[in-house]
Amino acid sequence: MNFLRKKVLNVKTIQLMPNVIIVFLLQKLLFVLNQLNYKMNLECKKHLPFPKAMCNMCMPSAAIINSQPYRHVDYAEFMGSKEISRFIDIWVSKSFSEQRFGWLYGYYAEDPNYKGGVRAIIETIYEPPQKGYIQGFELLEDPFDGKIDQLAEFLGLERIGW
Repeated sequence: MNFLRKKVLNVKTIQLMPNVIIVFLLQKLLFVLNQLNYKMNLECKKHLPFPKAMCNMCMPSAAIINSQPYRHVDYAEFMGSKEISRFIDIWVSKSFSEQRFGWLYGYYAEDPNYKGGVRAIIETIYEPPQKGYIQGFELLEDPFDGKIDQLAEFLGLERIGW
């Protein structure tokens, strides 16, 4: 804990209880996390409105994502190229200005390329009713909720991702 006090707080000696320091650090971390903003500035006046144009000033900051220590699967394989192409084509046709969501259905298999490896084989995508926005999407009421999972189970598939 002394190392934590010196390194993080940049203080040589501090006589606080360890839980006070932890609460302080968590408050500072939450403050920093609240300051992060990965939204596009749609009010930029330096060019035509998005999606016709964008500049470095209106694009969101880059995010660096570390690999997770535990991997759920080692390899994802898409079997239905038409479904994937249709999913991507709709997104591209809207100039990437509308986020889309889809449930991935398939199954898991052993991956021979990795010891104890797992391969996700995706057979299809189900897109529930949704409203897409530039910053995300909203799922709407799905009249087929539950029925899609039953059909997938009948076909030997399961919901394996999104």
